[in-house]
Amino acid sequence: MRVDIAILPDLSTRNTVSRLVWGLHRQYRIGLRAARHPWHISLKQPFAVDDADLAALETFFDAFAAGIRPFTIHLDELAQQSSPTYPVVLWLAARETSELGALHQQLNAGLQELLGGAPAAFDGRMFRFHMTLALLDAEDIRTADIPRLMSDPARVAPNLSFETNQLAMFISDTDETDRTGFLTYKVKSLT
Repeated sequence: MRVDIAILPDLSTRNTVSRLVWGLHRQYRIGLRAARHPWHISLKQPFAVDDADLAALETFFDAFAAGIRPFTIHLDELAQQSSPTYPVVLWLAARETSELGALHQQLNAGLQELLGGAPAAFDGRMFRFHMTLALLDAEDIRTADIPRLMSDPARVAPNLSFETNQLAMFISDTDETDRTGFLTYKVKSLT
């Protein structure tokens, strides 16, 4: 199975991002594929876990969440990237902070100890904290107007901030998560 561990934004931020994505979709035809998941900022991209390790991972997740003190995350730039699956990924970049970096490192270290490692497509220095807004495949690109969006001087720079208050564990039983999506398996409040 595949697991992703992520911070969920507060309700106001989720609503703002949904309105933002709807507006971008209506104006630039970016699609709504990324909206299948709750808006989130991954602390760890999807990684493989054996079924036999799920209970131990869930216990680890609970303890990891209990150790996170709420802090502020800033989303302040619309950026474009590509991935092995999608030629265009639009996201809101999260400002790199020592808190986010430390959580990513702590999570990787804990998963190394628990599972003997949990490699993901992007880890360590390559990892960029972000909130994905759109995932466009080759067919989507034909109808989307990404060049106009990215060259628009008035393009979105939302300058959103939110206080972290929830950690989520997403889970899937297939490697085809881009097609099937993830289940929000568990959410823990941060104190």
